[in-house]
Amino acid sequence: MRNALDRWLQQQGWQLAWKIDDDLPLEFNATFTGDFKSVLTQVMQATNHMRTPTRVCKHTNNVIRVVARAANCQE
Repeated sequence: MRNALDRWLQQQGWQLAWKIDDDLPLEFNATFTGDFKSVLTQVMQATNHMRTPTRVCKHTNNVIRVVARAANCQE
């Protein structure tokens, strides 16, 4: 998941900061549609049943930080 998300974010003009200990395997095919924010939301929702559910922290310097859902975006 990390590499796929990194490639997509680069195409959108953003950088990825992956703050999870391991990569999350993509074990299914999926298509996400909509604007930037809704696609990110859909991708994070797709992690709900993975070993590490995630969420994004969006920063003003065009960095998207992916953290475990229980983590604080302020850290």
